[in-house]
Amino acid sequence: MRDIGSRTLNLIMLNITLASLIFLSGCDIEFGGGGGGDGGDSFETVQGTVTSIVPNTIPVEGTIVTVNENPELSATLPSSGFFMIEGLFSGQSVRLTFSEQEDSSPFAQTFLNVYRGATLELGTINIENGNVIFTGSIVTNFDGTVLQNDCDVNSGTLEVQTRNTKPEVFVIVNITPTTDITGCRNEPCFCEDIGTKVKVRGILESSNVVTAGTLTIK
Repeated sequence: MRDIGSRTLNLIMLNITLASLIFLSGCDIEFGGGGGGDGGDSFETVQGTVTSIVPNTIPVEGTIVTVNENPELSATLPSSGFFMIEGLFSGQSVRLTFSEQEDSSPFAQTFLNVYRGATLELGTINIENGNVIFTGSIVTNFDGTVLQNDCDVNSGTLEVQTRNTKPEVFVIVNITPTTDITGCRNEPCFCEDIGTKVKVRGILESSNVVTAGTLTIK
């Protein structure tokens, strides 16, 4: 009787194990977490090109650019001066520093407003005696939700909330006759075609004002 009971118990355990394996084989198992609970794809990007540093005793090549003093968010400039840094660093006071070496104090710094999931194009940068000078317009690319549409035909403003930000960030997007609006069913697109979800690429006029060069209806 003891042997029969033992064999029965072993058979039950084997069936349970097989059932568990069959169940798990039909499921996708994920380990770890995402970048912020919005389905991923929420990394921010900042890029630009340093063309000159004054005093010229500091070479462009080899200069280290860092975001928020985080060594994992840094880039060493090549001779072209171009850099691109990707990571999670959205905010209204993102600190961008320039140093000669990894362990040296920055010789220049500036603060940036980076929307969640945005790409910030700084363009050409000159550094003069510790001052970071952007020689052209700063361009931002971001996704958002339209909360209010005060745009008529091909000009006006939109109030847009950048995606999944806490605290919430609201951006006034200027639409001008030169704004390229795309993504509607029957192009050309006009203000009345703009839906709830949009992708904006435009000039960052101030911390929360953008003049759209292109607006894509999603």
